[in-house]
Amino acid sequence: MPKKRAEVTEEEIARRAYEISQSDECGSDEENWHRAVAELSAPPKRPSRARQRPAGAGEEGGAQVEKGGAEVSETS
Repeated sequence: MPKKRAEVTEEEIARRAYEISQSDECGSDEENWHRAVAELSAPPKRPSRARQRPAGAGEEGGAQVEKGGAEVSETS
């Protein structure tokens, strides 16, 4: 069950709305405010479970695995 976030203050919303207004994705003041409320009120995101590339993969002498699981050897 996701943790419930503590109450968001107007100061936090205003700070985030300002940050949004300074970004390339800004909208009107009202849109920025609503976006800030939505972002700050959303439950925290879970960490990504994406697999990381093993150390040494893709380096000289190693093998790379392409999409589909096929192993591809590098030749120098």
